[in-house]
Amino acid sequence: MGVNDRSVETWVQRNTMPNADQACIIAKALGTTVEFLVTGDDSVEAVEDRSIRLLEPVSEIVTPSGKVIEMKQGQDDVVYIPVLDQKLSAGKGQDWLVESYSGEKVPVLDRFVRAYPEEKLRAAEVRGDSMTGLQLFDSDLVFFVLDVIEGDGLYVLSLRGEVYVKRLQFNPLTNRISIISENKRYQPMEVRTDEESLKILGKVVGWLHRHPY
Repeated sequence: MGVNDRSVETWVQRNTMPNADQACIIAKALGTTVEFLVTGDDSVEAVEDRSIRLLEPVSEIVTPSGKVIEMKQGQDDVVYIPVLDQKLSAGKGQDWLVESYSGEKVPVLDRFVRAYPEEKLRAAEVRGDSMTGLQLFDSDLVFFVLDVIEGDGLYVLSLRGEVYVKRLQFNPLTNRISIISENKRYQPMEVRTDEESLKILGKVVGWLHRHPY
């Protein structure tokens, strides 16, 4: 993998995950999948009509120098977040599809989302480039919590029948909300808090980045 013993020891001792590129290399070397490395599910799955053999979790690994490191199992629970058919616009909006699901679920470590009710978590794909200043790109998967509003921040919202992922700034003195893109090509919008066509669908708590290059 091109990493030293210290890096491997840090992953194990701190119970952290390697980055996506390294996880792919590990999965390929072990003949398994990145999903297995994250979830620990050792069942046999069929993906795209190909049977994939998933290995039993290992109790220890041996570093290139021969040092044996014990593996800690079951430290992180995983939450499976349902993916909506809805595409979240980071540019021109798309009509809101009421709770229409793709049938897919995305595994996310529980510690990242445990502050929110699991039944309120949703995932949806981003379309457009208006939020690239936050490293939120076209085709990324955004995770958000339905019906949660917690001050200024990133939100999924519906406005005039179109759905967006944007930064919101609330001004209680003027009863107005600024809808802000993170790309200078797009001008901010401003609406009243009582705008009939405005619905704040939920607060963004993270996203899964699919590198565009």
